[in-house]
Amino acid sequence: MLDIIEGEPLIGHEKDYDAIVVGTNCYLSLRNGFQREVSMAYPYVEEENMKTKYADPDKVGTIVECKRDGVPTFILAYITFGFNFKGGKTVYIDYYALEKCLKLINILYSGKSIATTMIGTTEFDGNGDKAKVLEILNKYSKGINITIFDYKQESHGKIHQKGYRRSLLEEKRKSKGVKKKRYGPKAILQQANRGIYRDAVREVSEPRLLADTVDNRLQPSD
Repeated sequence: MLDIIEGEPLIGHEKDYDAIVVGTNCYLSLRNGFQREVSMAYPYVEEENMKTKYADPDKVGTIVECKRDGVPTFILAYITFGFNFKGGKTVYIDYYALEKCLKLINILYSGKSIATTMIGTTEFDGNGDKAKVLEILNKYSKGINITIFDYKQESHGKIHQKGYRRSLLEEKRKSKGVKKKRYGPKAILQQANRGIYRDAVREVSEPRLLADTVDNRLQPSD
């Protein structure tokens, strides 16, 4: 059975399924999109990936199960050899590799509930054609219940930029609640004569006069 959930990220729902399939490459790179979310939230997935051989073409079409007690099970599916480090729309998914991975998952997880993204169609895992990927998923998921989370994934860089902009907006919102007072040169001088705002010497139009006043205030009395 094949179900599609649109516009909802998969991360956060991983505990609702027997296993989560993550499409990836043979270069040990899990640095963008859903791949990164998984590797950051579940370090053991990165650990299992790092145990495999770097840039090994024999990994294409194979899977690695990432299991630990009491936590979700992830399946790394090596559906591409390289990865899209330059960006762009170049198609680099290996459709036959996707078929092989799904056949293995059907055998190992027969009757189980599986979730994945629109695997192999994003710029991070293949840039493949969605219609073709859905055809393959439907054909090779007869023995499992598979749910596809179809949503826009983002690069690490974009997520970082959004976080930075969000923090700036939060600081701006906080600052709106703070009442600020502005003091002109006369007011600063008056405050200095009363022993207040001694650091304001840099803000006044007559710094020498204010500095002399502040220094006099600081002189010990006889």
